[in-house]
Amino acid sequence: MEIEVSPIIATDRHIALYELSDIYSDENNWPNTGIASYFNIKSIKSNEEPMEALWLEKRKRIRQLLIPPWKIINELRGQKD
Repeated sequence: MEIEVSPIIATDRHIALYELSDIYSDENNWPNTGIASYFNIKSIKSNEEPMEALWLEKRKRIRQLLIPPWKIINELRGQKD
């Protein structure tokens, strides 16, 4: 079995893997070989899709859920709190 996944890149400077990816595009490079061996699959590699943009869009949607509705209405009307 060969698997191709989106990489996860640490964007928080407090994380040990800051600005590093959890998986790379070369299936014969570490850590890909270790991950494939652990899960008993032939190979695993990244598909090079940008993850940061995806996460920012999800974060924006989560924030919209947490903002009180009246604040959104006031922003749309151009009023302040």
